Amino acid sequence: MMKRWGDRLLEAEFDLDLVAGFDAKFKKEQDQLPFSKIFKKDTTKELLNEIRTKLDAGLGMRYFDKIRNQQTNPKYVKSLAMYETVLLGVVFMHVGAKIRSSDLSHLEGLVPQVEMSDGISIIDFTNGWREAGKIQFTVALREYKNGVPRNMLEPSCHVCGFTKTDIMFAPDLCGRCRRAAYCSSNCQKKAWPTHKLLCGFSGV
Repeated sequence: MMKRWGDRLLEAEFDLDLVAGFDAKFKKEQDQLPFSKIFKKDTTKELLNEIRTKLDAGLGMRYFDKIRNQQTNPKYVKSLAMYETVLLGVVFMHVGAKIRSSDLSHLEGLVPQVEMSDGISIIDFTNGWREAGKIQFTVALREYKNGVPRNMLEPSCHVCGFTKTDIMFAPDLCGRCRRAAYCSSNCQKKAWPTHKLLCGFSGV
């Protein structure tokens, strides 16, 4: 079975595959966007700006309406439909697109509903996030301003969710596993009782 790797959003191939899957999900829409390219390392600011412009011109509202409707459609697995909605919100924040207040409220409401697990996550059984990803998303929503891109690939503190954009310096990686990130020694100490169980384990 495929395992889900990474603690934060977009650190797992599972997340990136779902985002790339939006290409097919929205293929009938006019001016289809290249979702599969949004989080590539070589993606240019020009492409992200072009995507934001098209989303703000009305395409974004149609995308949100369509993906939110999946949550009440019996044809779809509800947990996966909710997580896909979260990832669409991640895309919007990454490019700086406008998020309607109703969609923002909906995303905030999904935070406690999306499945969460720690340790090894098996894709077939988990359509959700880990604690660090949940915190990352919650803070991103709270700090987000329409029209201002928020780099969702930036390392975020596993405890408070802040990134370099929020605190003006990049959180430090755990010296042992080099995966978990913390913005202060206090955050690292707070996380240690749980993190020490997985720190250094390559299969998480």
